[in-house]
Amino acid sequence: MNTIIGELGWDTLDRDEVAREYSVRGGRVDYCLRSQARSLVLIEVKRAGSDLAEHQEQLLRYAFDEGASLAALTDGLVWWLYLPMEKVSWEQRRFARVNFGEQQSADAAATLYRFLNRSGVVSGEVQEEAKREFESQERERRVRAALQDAWERVLGDPDSLLREELADAVRDISGHRPDWETIAGFLQGMLGNAGTRGETSIVRTMRSEAAMQPQQSDWRSDITASGEAAPRLRAPLPIELDPPNAKDFLRMLLRTKRARIVELHRDGRTEERPWDATKMTASSSVLGNLRSRPHYRAGAWQRHGIVSLRVSVEEAS
Repeated sequence: MNTIIGELGWDTLDRDEVAREYSVRGGRVDYCLRSQARSLVLIEVKRAGSDLAEHQEQLLRYAFDEGASLAALTDGLVWWLYLPMEKVSWEQRRFARVNFGEQQSADAAATLYRFLNRSGVVSGEVQEEAKREFESQERERRVRAALQDAWERVLGDPDSLLREELADAVRDISGHRPDWETIAGFLQGMLGNAGTRGETSIVRTMRSEAAMQPQQSDWRSDITASGEAAPRLRAPLPIELDPPNAKDFLRMLLRTKRARIVELHRDGRTEERPWDATKMTASSSVLGNLRSRPHYRAGAWQRHGIVSLRVSVEEAS
């Protein structure tokens, strides 16, 4: 271990710089790397093959009490590097792992030098780089933790375009399009089982559900009134809102609970429909709600000759 510490630029012959069996409150730590009487790095060395996780809490408590900005736990081959002062769990304070048994030796040595070299530690540059590494990993951890909640929120949103996409995928795979109730019921059931296999199991399960539906024609083979084949697209229906900002539109809609939909058709005519928006909430998606309607779903609006929608909020009477 002295050789490794020396290669990192620390003077192993200077006991003020590399202190062995260093006394801390409540015990001792194998190595303390110091500069100008400040404890900078605590290193705890365990037997090869030891379960390092069993020892990290004690080391980090020592480092926290000592005010050390870095800590390292190692069995000689595996190194776990920590920022002891971060206010997260012990496990989450680890910002880097080095494994000489699994990595190329040069790569492992470079990582160890990057985060434990004397000049960088003493100047504070290493701590700043370690902090950036930690923050990057923390962001990723939070994103991954939020994915499950976000996935469940998407599945549970009655206005979600995901339902339409799933219905289209089932039709493409099986030749049958499940009805809306089947889609809604299936997705609601998936809320309790939306793990990592959710994306694949959705289509697989819905294929089985859709197989029991009566055969439906594929809108993509329909012929328009002009005799031309319907476009082979699943693009969303163009919608113009008044007011144009979706948040402003929803805010007004929640106040009046009424809107008017004007359909512009390919042959130039228009049709008006009232929109009773009493079931809309502050978390609803205006465009998602409109595009989830049977006539306005991807594919259906082309088949019905619709070109676009203009939707305006009606003032309360």
